[in-house]
Amino acid sequence: MVPKNLIIVGYARSGLTILNRCLASDSRLICLSEINTRYICPTQPNLPHQQLKEWYGIGIESGSIMSELEQTIKYSNNGRKPLIVRDWSFGSFVPLKYNNLQPSMTLNTIDDLNKTFPGQFKVVCMVRNPIDVWLSMRYSEKNFYDKELVFLMNFVSDVLKRQIPIIKYEDFCLDPKMVLREIYRTVDLEIPNSIRLSNNVIGDINYPKSSRGATLNQIISLPRRTVSADDSSFLNEHTCAKKIADLLGYSIQ
Repeated sequence: MVPKNLIIVGYARSGLTILNRCLASDSRLICLSEINTRYICPTQPNLPHQQLKEWYGIGIESGSIMSELEQTIKYSNNGRKPLIVRDWSFGSFVPLKYNNLQPSMTLNTIDDLNKTFPGQFKVVCMVRNPIDVWLSMRYSEKNFYDKELVFLMNFVSDVLKRQIPIIKYEDFCLDPKMVLREIYRTVDLEIPNSIRLSNNVIGDINYPKSSRGATLNQIISLPRRTVSADDSSFLNEHTCAKKIADLLGYSIQ
């Protein structure tokens, strides 16, 4: 029986690092981080063969992203271990030098993997209150690419159009076992007895200050970053925050 695999999509600053660390602590799973079938994320290690070698001691041949994913899926299927692919969704929606300023503007990783490996992947999406997404990007050491949240709006629209099951970062922090139980159900495994965070499968190692989730030793709800009067005014008047919040069932207060 071929194990069910999972693609987790999510925008930047939405809590996927800590979720990925949690899942990666389970030796029954193979987890890849910020992998996109068409674009290479700048965070290191950023290719499947690098992550497999560094995190799991698994050797595969280097090549195109799809060829490396094909080898990874073959390995995971042979070992009866579900593969969790954390998608680099940001690279599919935001014009960056890493996508030659021409993102696909759709969740291409889902389409590419489903086309090549039909029936082998399920999909879930993690979201976060758009105010916190904006503030996290605003005070990150990385460039602030989506000041008006237009690209986040496009991402959310694609997720809703595809009717992808949504989990909220805030719910994960409040009741990790509840959220994890649903995720494990998609890959036909029982939730582990204890919840741990991997200190090995992290990602973002060349941007150590960019993700608070990379340094946590437990799953907790992080306090909202300080909102200045200017920030609040810009969020209300010049961004899609209110529209996104309404679509996802958040309050922006």
